[in-house]
Amino acid sequence: MDIKKILVPVDFSDTSVNALKYATELAGKMNARLEIVHVYHITAGGDTSFFVNESMIKNQQLVSEKKLKELASDVPSLENIPHAFAVEFGLTSSALLNYLDAAGIDLVVMGTKGETDILSKVVGSTTTDIINNARCPVIAIPKEARSLHWSNVAVALDKIEMDTGALKSWLSYLRQIFDCNFYVIHINETPADTNYPEQQQDVLKQLFEEIPFHFHAVASHSVERGLIDHMKEVEADVLMIFPRKRHIIIDLFTHKVTNHLCEQLHQPIFAYRETANKEKEGSRK
Repeated sequence: MDIKKILVPVDFSDTSVNALKYATELAGKMNARLEIVHVYHITAGGDTSFFVNESMIKNQQLVSEKKLKELASDVPSLENIPHAFAVEFGLTSSALLNYLDAAGIDLVVMGTKGETDILSKVVGSTTTDIINNARCPVIAIPKEARSLHWSNVAVALDKIEMDTGALKSWLSYLRQIFDCNFYVIHINETPADTNYPEQQQDVLKQLFEEIPFHFHAVASHSVERGLIDHMKEVEADVLMIFPRKRHIIIDLFTHKVTNHLCEQLHQPIFAYRETANKEKEGSRK
């Protein structure tokens, strides 16, 4: 596992600055370079006579570039980490996804809540959009997360139907740099049934073949509630989730669960979408 580039989107909110501090510490552990990106757009408001011209875009770009450079004073540890700043114009999610594809990003670290407007509230969380569409893992950092401390990692698993080889590499990598304990949590929404399918147990054993782990089958009417409650029980420092994207029904359900977790959890979320690794490798061929 070789993490070379970490993308950190910033909107200059306290949450995004906190995520940058977190990413700086993470980059130090991973010997990675930070790509710090701000996406800006011009809000037209309700005035139909309002038109965006090139001069307005250029002025906003200069303002954004100045703010990015000023971040160095808020995050002094940046001077010890290889990094670069970039400013992009457009809609936040699409601009970030285009950037991470073009730049060959290996990991995204971003805040779970930032500066929002009416549009973002309608279309949903930018962080959730990136989690569900990025071709690499995403770590979502809540405002409450202050330091990089991953002693206990909760792993939320339903059915294991992804590239287990790539996932196993990530688990081994995290174990190597954090020396962490893994707690595999299976939430069953049928309270009378806490069994985990035998076939899935075999895959689980292969996945954690050389990695110590604890398995917990939990009955709960709510996936989010069950995960949050059990994370408290095992004193988890971070939650690993695996969003699925096959068809519209599952995609909508997954988006909703992921968004709720981003809103309610005080611990970071490490999201690895099941097709992310294959898409990333395919884009590099």
